[in-house]
Amino acid sequence: MHSLRKTLNRILDVREGELLRLLLMFGYLLLVIACYVTTKSVRDAMFLKRIGVDQLPYVFILIALVVGVISSAYSRAASRVSLNKLIRTTSLIAISNLFLFWLSLHRTGAWMFYVLYIWVSVFGVITASQFWLLANYVFNPREAKRLFALVGAGGVLGGIFGGYFTKYGAHWFGTENLLLWCMGLMGLTIVIMERVWREASLVPSSSGANQQQQQPQQSETRRLLRLIWGSRHLTMLAAILGITVIVESFVDYQLKFLSNLAFDSQDQLTSFFGTLFAYLGIFSLLFQIFLTGRILKRFGVGASILFMPAGLFAGSLVLALSPSLLAVGFLKISDGSFRYSIHRSGIELLYLPVPMSIKNQVKGFIDMFIDRFGRGLAGLLLIFFSQLLFLSISQLSLLVCSMIGVWVYLSIAIRHEYLNSFRLALEKKALQPEMLRLPIADSATLQPILRVLDSQDERQVLYALSLLEDVSPAVWSAQALPLIQHPSPRVRALVLERLAAQPRIDLEAPVHRCLQDADLEVRAEAVHYLCSLDGAAPETRVGEFLRHPDYVVVAAAVRAISKHQWNAEGLVEQRLIERALEEEGPQREAARVAAAGALGLVAPDSPLLSFLNPLLQDGSVDVARSAIRSCGKLQSREALAQLVPRLADPRLRQDVRQALSQYGARIVGTLHDYLHDPQESLRVRANIPKVLSQINSQEAVDALIRSLPRLDAFLGHRVIKALNKMRISYPRLSFDDQAIDLAILDELKDYYQFGIMLSSEEMEQSGNQAVLRLLRQALHERMDQKLERVFRLLGLRYPPADIYSAYNGLRSQRLHLRASAIEFLDNLLLPSLKQLLFPILEESAADTFLANGSQRFGLQHKTRIAYLEECIAGRDTWLQAISLYVAGELGLVELAAAVRSAGTSESPLIRETAQRSLLLLEGSQAVV
Repeated sequence: MHSLRKTLNRILDVREGELLRLLLMFGYLLLVIACYVTTKSVRDAMFLKRIGVDQLPYVFILIALVVGVISSAYSRAASRVSLNKLIRTTSLIAISNLFLFWLSLHRTGAWMFYVLYIWVSVFGVITASQFWLLANYVFNPREAKRLFALVGAGGVLGGIFGGYFTKYGAHWFGTENLLLWCMGLMGLTIVIMERVWREASLVPSSSGANQQQQQPQQSETRRLLRLIWGSRHLTMLAAILGITVIVESFVDYQLKFLSNLAFDSQDQLTSFFGTLFAYLGIFSLLFQIFLTGRILKRFGVGASILFMPAGLFAGSLVLALSPSLLAVGFLKISDGSFRYSIHRSGIELLYLPVPMSIKNQVKGFIDMFIDRFGRGLAGLLLIFFSQLLFLSISQLSLLVCSMIGVWVYLSIAIRHEYLNSFRLALEKKALQPEMLRLPIADSATLQPILRVLDSQDERQVLYALSLLEDVSPAVWSAQALPLIQHPSPRVRALVLERLAAQPRIDLEAPVHRCLQDADLEVRAEAVHYLCSLDGAAPETRVGEFLRHPDYVVVAAAVRAISKHQWNAEGLVEQRLIERALEEEGPQREAARVAAAGALGLVAPDSPLLSFLNPLLQDGSVDVARSAIRSCGKLQSREALAQLVPRLADPRLRQDVRQALSQYGARIVGTLHDYLHDPQESLRVRANIPKVLSQINSQEAVDALIRSLPRLDAFLGHRVIKALNKMRISYPRLSFDDQAIDLAILDELKDYYQFGIMLSSEEMEQSGNQAVLRLLRQALHERMDQKLERVFRLLGLRYPPADIYSAYNGLRSQRLHLRASAIEFLDNLLLPSLKQLLFPILEESAADTFLANGSQRFGLQHKTRIAYLEECIAGRDTWLQAISLYVAGELGLVELAAAVRSAGTSESPLIRETAQRSLLLLEGSQAVV
């Protein structure tokens, strides 16, 4: 099992804790689709043999009407119950209905076959909707992005399995008896759903699970229709989807008409439908795996949406010339194969440039409304052409060909609208680079991006270059020269780096001029480009730049070697370093920058490292920064004593953090010692947690967690923030739940302590109200900070996105958001945590608050003197200072001993405040 997990992780990116959920949801969808395919085949065969093909158009109209009514009623019911109850209930209803159909189909009139036909359509809509709704709660967005394609493969295999099961089952058991087997399949889905629900920890009545998507009301329908009509892109997209549904209905009618004539036996007809669905699934799967990605990459979205109409046109033309079951079977397989592979991918790409805010509103509405409207319209058209005009199958096929002609025209026309919408979205930066990996291969799609490269705006050009990351520089070669002269050094450096992949001789002269650029990164990329010109290894040419008389160029060469990890063996000699350090005059700083960078390229045991320490102490920020970077590459322990104190320098802080993080886990202990050294500068100590957070190691996590109980409020907050960052950046690291729970309890205890202090009457009684107001304000601020820290710590125990969303909801002024956040936490947190946290979140009365604090932490009301004494002796520097100030201002001589003790504190703030208060106390009464 362990080897299976490792294989899946490597090949399919299935990570720890995901395999069981993936397999359960895969099996769930497989069973649902298999059941739908089987019931659909049974329905079609029984309806054709008992009712006749002439009634199909009327059924299409009835389906459009009934699905609309049932969907609306279903949505209202779904909003009142949790998702697991909803799925369980509808599945049980489906099982009972299947049994009733099996029991009554031969005992009732023809109307029951109409009911069965409509019921299967409703069943398909609801079960598919419920599955994907459940999938969105089982997998978080990041998991869904990776795993939904694998989950969806269960649907394709379910179609194949259902098709073959129907093919053979119709002969073995009889058509009607397949309904009993479908009952069993649906029963298995309930078992799987319950297990999935437990695995995902989805609890009934959770706020998320209750928020079912509502069916648009009539006024909302009009608003969405106006929104679609106001966009030519969306209007044409809706038209394509509508005509797709109509053509599909005509193809379905033709298939059933000819298959009904070809088979005399109901069981044979059911078996045929099963075989057809099986082949449809196989071709769809093969096309999706082997062709869809290649076609999209090579031809783009414009060609992808033409495959399905082209295939249907060819099939309809064949059917018009030779109306046979083989021809219509080919037509149906073309329809299904393209629909569920390349056509679906193409349609989804057409939504790409639609702003997310609009897409979220209209996509579901278009899918639902257009499907219902199209099927109803197709039913009316079939009645008109087949029963009033008496068109034959051949003539209907020619009619379908004309419809497909309109479809092709719309598909070609929408490409222009797609580009316009894409251009607008690009200008508004409404797209993300990762969204464009497929459509970027479409040459027409590139045009609006290439135009952005002419902009002088740094952010726009960098954004466009990020979209072109996977595109050959030859595509944007016309913009190359202006871009390497762009006002932004970030643009110049990035363009030179991209061009180095395919360097051109005609750019050699302008790139040479970049060697004198004011920005080091631009100069380094110019060296990178020039060393790549002849196609040889860059190391063979970089030596000439290291020997250049201008140290600005030498520094650039050193930076290029380091950045691109070229082999530096033999390139850095002692004479190079000595010559650079001897340089005086205008080139002194550039020479020392080059020397400091070059030292980062030598072996860790090289005698040249003796030159590094003086460079670390150099007064030039650029020289020190270069030396710091070299320390990070060499990971010299001897340099740590000079490196860590430089964290106090804001000019070098970021470089020092980066260098220290390169040492990795082996300096975690050293950094831990610095963090807890009271003799060390607070600025240095405050930056240690951030350095540790950049080290991807379990030792770093453990060191930070061990520090929590030993640090004051300021440093403790920095530690928690560092842990939060690691929780998100390095999800595979483990966090000691027990230690975190203890830290949460400590924070909650302080919160309760401060709350009880504020409720004390003695904190109100004083002639000097301004002093106590200052203390009360400080306590309120500390309570807010404690609550934030509690939620940050909860983000280490539970999914961070869930906790942060709940915290933001609790801070909202909108009551329903606060209520939703509390309801969500009620279903997420352990009971022991809820008992302590909820009295805070629900703003309990003072007596309830005190009772809760007393019961859990043994807290009781104390005198004002006792509270102040605790604060003076505590670890919170700010509360210590304020309490000392209050003691002096109010003349609380009972606190003289505590104040005197604080006068020896290592903190200047505490020491000076204590000395001032002690003088005030001595003035009010003699202090012994």
